Amino acid sequence: PWELQYGPDNRFWMSEKDGKITRIDTSGSNKTTVYTASDYYGGTKSYSAIGCGNYRVGTFGLALHPDFLSNGYIYYVYTYEVGATVKAKVRRITVNVGTGIFVNGSEIDIITNIPMGNDHEGLRLMAVKKNGISNLYLTVGDNGVSETNTPACFSPQSNNPNNKAKDLTTMNGKIHKFNMDGTIPSDNPL
Repeated sequence: PWELQYGPDNRFWMSEKDGKITRIDTSGSNKTTVYTASDYYGGTKSYSAIGCGNYRVGTFGLALHPDFLSNGYIYYVYTYEVGATVKAKVRRITVNVGTGIFVNGSEIDIITNIPMGNDHEGLRLMAVKKNGISNLYLTVGDNGVSETNTPACFSPQSNNPNNKAKDLTTMNGKIHKFNMDGTIPSDNPL
């Protein structure tokens, strides 16, 4: 498991390895895999920088829509394959709130092509409703490695992804605010 949330439907919702969303009844006696992403990538691909190892892969953050009881929307982040690289995406699925069962064909990719690296991932989600407006927040790690612990990984160090955290043209090392459909809110400061 990566993320566990207690839902307003009195169930626990969890993101698990292999692209899974799992539901657990509060008694703890009934754990059910609700959904598994068919395009989840959990394999091994070499990261392009010499000495940097492989891309990190996995299933990461999960968030329930603030109006979950009326729409059944669950958002989660996982890795998928894009050619020779690994990226992450935010997918929204819909469950029947009464039964907790996935609604077939309801999956929608909300945010795609999120950069991945071989270290410093921070893919978490939070769904917030404020003043009647719902937003989805996504943290993305800088994806770099420590220049102190692994100085030979990036040469020159200017190629190290963790140097992109201050670069506003990249997603690396930032907290992003989205509308619930993955579009960028007009009130974002940057």
